[in-house]
Amino acid sequence: MNQLPKHYRLTYSQEAIAERIAELGKEVGVWAEQVHRESGQQLLAICILRGAAFFFCDLLRAIPETVELTYCRASSYSSEENVQLNSGVQLTMDMVEPEGRAILLIDDICDTGSTMDSLSKVFLSRGAIEVRSSVLIYRKTPKSIFTPTWSGFECESDDWFVGFGMEDKNYFSNLPEVYTIERDA
Repeated sequence: MNQLPKHYRLTYSQEAIAERIAELGKEVGVWAEQVHRESGQQLLAICILRGAAFFFCDLLRAIPETVELTYCRASSYSSEENVQLNSGVQLTMDMVEPEGRAILLIDDICDTGSTMDSLSKVFLSRGAIEVRSSVLIYRKTPKSIFTPTWSGFECESDDWFVGFGMEDKNYFSNLPEVYTIERDA
């Protein structure tokens, strides 16, 4: 890996992330087993691309129950500028019919929650029986309109994160740790 920029500060180590994902897998696994037992169907896990790809794969491997997976693309950020879009959530999906299914939405970060809130409403309107969510980082702020069911880490700052799927102007999303970009650099 190229040398990291000096203004990156390690926030969540690879070991801390792995440990927390293992715990989340067990917690989600209890629900996944209940869904399978009660409905005879697998939990439908939906990866919100692109950022959630790493967290999605690791979390699904940590769930000790069978899970069906699919993907959707939802965006509320401009990768070129590291800013949140004002136009709301943009959504495209490989649609698996959600009717009668229990859905687990998986994303890298929940900031205001507009993406998760919008997706939850879409799936419920299309007949999902229940929608729960899991994120690696939940930014708990007064602007939050959605609280994920499970989160790996919570923060109250407005720091920009990079690594483990989160990007710095399209760079370094493949880092196995999460860094905070220091603003004064």
